[in-house]
Amino acid sequence: MTETQNIIPSYLEDFLTGRPIPAGGHYIHSWGDDNLYPQMIREVTSENGLLQNILNKHFEMLWGAGPQLYETGFVNGRRTKRWIQNQEIEDWLSLWDWRQYLEKATAEYLLLNGFFTIFHCVTKPFTRLAVEKLEFLSCDLARLQWTGTGEPITGVITGDFTRPGMFGYDRLPMFNPQNPREQEQSITFDAAYQSGVEFYPRAPIHSSLSWIRAGEQTADLIEAFNCNSISPKYHIEVPALYWAKLRDKLISECAENGILYNEGMLNRAKDQTFEEVSNALSGIDKAGKFLVTEIMRDELIDKYIGWKVIPLETHIKDYLDAQLKIGRESQFNLASGLGMHPTLTGLKKEGGLSSGSELEVASKLYKNISVEIAETKIMKNLNTAIGINFAGLKARMGFCHDEI
Repeated sequence: MTETQNIIPSYLEDFLTGRPIPAGGHYIHSWGDDNLYPQMIREVTSENGLLQNILNKHFEMLWGAGPQLYETGFVNGRRTKRWIQNQEIEDWLSLWDWRQYLEKATAEYLLLNGFFTIFHCVTKPFTRLAVEKLEFLSCDLARLQWTGTGEPITGVITGDFTRPGMFGYDRLPMFNPQNPREQEQSITFDAAYQSGVEFYPRAPIHSSLSWIRAGEQTADLIEAFNCNSISPKYHIEVPALYWAKLRDKLISECAENGILYNEGMLNRAKDQTFEEVSNALSGIDKAGKFLVTEIMRDELIDKYIGWKVIPLETHIKDYLDAQLKIGRESQFNLASGLGMHPTLTGLKKEGGLSSGSELEVASKLYKNISVEIAETKIMKNLNTAIGINFAGLKARMGFCHDEI
């Protein structure tokens, strides 16, 4: 295992060792031991097709039929959502790309459990709409400002933290909902609360990182086995007479060409012969090919002899089955870590079959249990802006889900 492959497990131990570090004349709270935790999570995600697919499914399940205005009410003691249209709010939303903002915020929240939002506000007191628009800011480009031990966070430092020192850093103050016209640009950081984590959240896949790596190693191990499969599979017997004949041939050729023979020539010929045999027997692309050897007569024992390639008794099938089971288990652990029922991701236990009723139940459970908290976090800033710009209206934005 290389040194870089050991980076992932280290985050399981070092994540809570937050410390202030300098950035462009400011101090920031480090996100991870090397301040590159979001980038590490993105790299893990981009290199794992299943993980990316589950995240896409999670996005689709949460997004549903898309964002829609609603009002809440109560019927017979039960809370209800009534989906509505409001021309005033929709006219404001049409002035900026609010759907793109929500799409990015949703994807970031599902990946990292948090996201940054820049509030663009109008400071003039006589304009009706205080909040002009919202802007998504990637977690790669923002860190909470350190203002002292035990002091409240008052700002966010923005810049490229993957290449410290190459570009400048800017500071944005934290957004104040009580006085939105105070700053033209201010920022918020919204994250899921996690016990014992003070500043930044851990990603949903944080506790599954070791399983993710174990699942990825399965493919690497099988590829390495296919590329080097001669070593555990065969025992090759070469008659001593074969090398004696080859030695006589080399001596004869040297005599004809006026060259002095030495045993190094025979050793090199042996190495070349075994390299050719190894190339013929190993590698997945050699499947179905055959090896041709010569048979010669040994006058001393009065028999024909030749090479023997004997398959060894191995437990290759057991080994590969064990690796595949590890990879399979890592898939289910990954789905669980992301809060998705395996049925919703297309995974099923070996020998099992996901029925339509199981899918329906899993989908309804997701809507009833998993949507509310994520929706509240993702929609918080947009609903705050709606509340500021259209005081007195009860309309809020949420994810609309049609019944199956």
